[in-house]
Amino acid sequence: GVTCEDIDECALPTGGHICSYRCTNIPGSFQCSCPSSGYRLAPNGRNCQDIDECVTGIHNCSINETCFNIQGSFRCLSFECPENYRRSADTFRQEKTDTVRCIKSCRPNDEACVRDPVHTVSHTVISLPTFRELTRPEEIIFLRAVTPLYPANQADIIFDITEGNLRDSFDIIKRYEDGMTVGVVRQVRPIVGPFYAVLKLEMNYVLGGVVSHRNVVNVHIFVSEYWF
Repeated sequence: GVTCEDIDECALPTGGHICSYRCTNIPGSFQCSCPSSGYRLAPNGRNCQDIDECVTGIHNCSINETCFNIQGSFRCLSFECPENYRRSADTFRQEKTDTVRCIKSCRPNDEACVRDPVHTVSHTVISLPTFRELTRPEEIIFLRAVTPLYPANQADIIFDITEGNLRDSFDIIKRYEDGMTVGVVRQVRPIVGPFYAVLKLEMNYVLGGVVSHRNVVNVHIFVSEYWF
């Protein structure tokens, strides 16, 4: 007779790449699983997909809080606009990020407010996987200038990270795309999650050596403990 012996696919040299999270050998095959909460198994039966609790409604955020989806979970956050600023609109969503923006709204005859160059203060939430190794910088945030690149008397636009850059894990570079000036925030060092940091970014419009206009962006970065 012929004796068949089960092959443990999970124990093969490539076994660690069969499943995103956990591989379990079963007779004649294998089975992938995901963390117990925050993820579901993808249709291919191997990868883990994040569950967006904010979209599905399975969160416990109060009416005064905004639900922000992060990889494997969610956060209920509330951002108050500073004095002399008003919230521009409800939270809007972009690829990878959720954003709340406050726009300056000075009271009549408030000269100090008018002279303050800060025009907007924003809070952006972004969720990243754990990068144990980085072969090249990972671009995570894009700040686009609202003015074209080439008009006469164009102000110089300077981007800067002013707070929260622990271990110099991030940098910001300037480049030009489609006639616009873009500040690109990059992760340049590996970060093993779970990890949380707030990067304070500034986009300064400088004319004649003076900052005429400034936008402040607070980037709330949540790094998952998983690579997916």
